[in-house]
Amino acid sequence: MSAFGSALVRVRHAAHLLRDHPSLFLRRVFAELNAPMYRRREPVRKTIRGVVCEFDFRFDEAIKLMYHEVYEPDMVNAMKSILKPGDTFIDVGANIGYISAVGLGLVGPSGSVHSFEPVPEFYQRLKRLGELNPGHAFTANQCALGERDGEASISVSNVANIGWNTMVPGLMSRETTRESITVPVKTLGGYIRERTLSNITLIKIDTEGFEFPVLKGLLESFQPHSYPPHLLVEVAPSAYALLGTSLGELGTYMTARGYAAFAVHDRALPVDLSVLVETTNVLFVPRI
Repeated sequence: MSAFGSALVRVRHAAHLLRDHPSLFLRRVFAELNAPMYRRREPVRKTIRGVVCEFDFRFDEAIKLMYHEVYEPDMVNAMKSILKPGDTFIDVGANIGYISAVGLGLVGPSGSVHSFEPVPEFYQRLKRLGELNPGHAFTANQCALGERDGEASISVSNVANIGWNTMVPGLMSRETTRESITVPVKTLGGYIRERTLSNITLIKIDTEGFEFPVLKGLLESFQPHSYPPHLLVEVAPSAYALLGTSLGELGTYMTARGYAAFAVHDRALPVDLSVLVETTNVLFVPRI
């Protein structure tokens, strides 16, 4: 994603807030105007839903939105409707940990959160979330997830977008690639079995186009002991041809495993995966 593309995403995000979340839009405007605080050289701490979070405004423009709790409002609202105290939440592609922190606050001290981030500089910030909240059950894992165990290369972007890092070969241009690093890869199904995790209510997957291999590594071998988890997945259409597959195959795969696709902002609105053009958050709901 180019710098222009990153700016376009922010403009679309603001327009979406104004249309669907006017109160959050006003909070975003306040966030943009609160410039003196953003010039602080040390991280700022804030407690969100009982969870202590640390925000370093020098790191990325998106940190402002996280601090004022206007980042990914539809995703957060979906999480609020699904997660409850005592649940287990899994965050794949956790980056610096904001969504993990939201999940940690929703499941509370009686629940648990397991997060995955392979890029070292982001993992260090993710790990800090656990250090700041010793009374919560939080596990940060420095690895990627995929269809099988092993190693893979991940491209890290040089543009001002901390979330733009991908394991899809060819998805990121050379001009926007800062570096490529080799990272360990595990399957999520294997991780769940090893840890004997239970009461998994929601799994969020945001892996910049690598979501299909992650889903295969989860659903090929993982058999939930009770109610299957909801899956909150960012689907990136531009990655599928590069991976030798298609959105149609993703839809067929998920249907065969008992999941139906719905819009994140409206859980009654079905999503036809085969016609998606832009990167879209999709809620996969188990049909049982």
